[in-house]
Amino acid sequence: MRDYVIVSAVLAPYSGPETYIFPAAEDGRALSMLEMSGSFKGALDHAQALANAGYLIAPQLPDCSGCRETLAGEIVCCQEKP
Repeated sequence: MRDYVIVSAVLAPYSGPETYIFPAAEDGRALSMLEMSGSFKGALDHAQALANAGYLIAPQLPDCSGCRETLAGEIVCCQEKP
């Protein structure tokens, strides 16, 4: 598995919906235009392609600086009152 990938979902004119994963550099440049494992045809679904490839999508934290994730994977938000 790579640390950085690009996921692209397009409605191709003759073949229909497809979602592809490409290897990327840390700065966002594509390293290759050969699709990676997990890419698929039939839907426009970034999350499904990443799951097919074995990636886990991290939960999105609220937009603040004090929130954190515990070792158990629970989100502790600095904006919630105890």
